[in-house]
Amino acid sequence: MAIDSKHPQFTRERQDEWRLMRDSMDGESAIKARGEVHLPMPDAYRRMDDCGRLAYAAYRDRAGFPELVAPAVSGMIGVAHAKEIGIEIPDALAYLWESADGQGMPLEELHRQITRELLVTGRYGLLADAPAGGGEPYLAGYIAESIINWDAGLSLAM
Repeated sequence: MAIDSKHPQFTRERQDEWRLMRDSMDGESAIKARGEVHLPMPDAYRRMDDCGRLAYAAYRDRAGFPELVAPAVSGMIGVAHAKEIGIEIPDALAYLWESADGQGMPLEELHRQITRELLVTGRYGLLADAPAGGGEPYLAGYIAESIINWDAGLSLAM
């Protein structure tokens, strides 16, 4: 299978859902910035002299978007991480506690990031990798939108 081939479940609709969730996390300004993607122009506006541009701008400015998603996700992360989990790591990999991603992100923060992504998009990819020139292995994370293909036989966090 070609590296740029897409899994049948990697659809435009799925990508649109992820975009909506990410914009919802960012709040009202992100929703409004997407314009007609999230706030379709009413058909009656299109029949106006200026194709409804002024009426739509006023409509968009008046629109309200309840800021519920980000606080809900934040609260669920708090609940999920309220109790410390027991992670057993061999001594040879103990450095992951301080730099799980090879860039200085502590393992606990990576765990919170994984939880956030699972709550927002329902999936997250994690790959154990190592520097090409040698060095300590690290964990590389991938958001839902960057995972275009997968093998159903593999164990994935989706």
